[in-house]
Amino acid sequence: MTKKVTIPNFTELRSHATRLAKSKHFRKYLIAGFTAFFIDFMVFRTMYITLDLNLKLSTFCGIIAGFITSFLLQKFWSFKGSQAKKAHHQVVIYALLTIVNTLFTELMVKEAEILGINHAAELGKIVATGFIVIWNFAIFKLVVFRPNKR
Repeated sequence: MTKKVTIPNFTELRSHATRLAKSKHFRKYLIAGFTAFFIDFMVFRTMYITLDLNLKLSTFCGIIAGFITSFLLQKFWSFKGSQAKKAHHQVVIYALLTIVNTLFTELMVKEAEILGINHAAELGKIVATGFIVIWNFAIFKLVVFRPNKR
């Protein structure tokens, strides 16, 4: 028995991506995410590059600063989560996702450094963030901040 290989319909994918990019909801998500990333990145860079502190500590502190910024902006602005009763569940899921994102980011930074890439820490962090942006939007929308069923 052979598996049939399907070729993705790039026109359909592009159309879906265009609709998503034009949505106000996604733009707010990106603005909140870039704000959190900027705070995360500056804390990380200051600690790891400027102060020459440990990679794990620097990554962790940056992620925590970004976590607080991102959670508040995503909950109350991007996804307009008014479900105060659900806040503790949302924080737990969000925190678990942040741990996965942190480990992935650390792995990307280490791999970039092993490969000897110039500005490895910064580039590894940026590449990791690109992947994280994609999967976080889906998880936020479908799991963490999904609207109440009415």
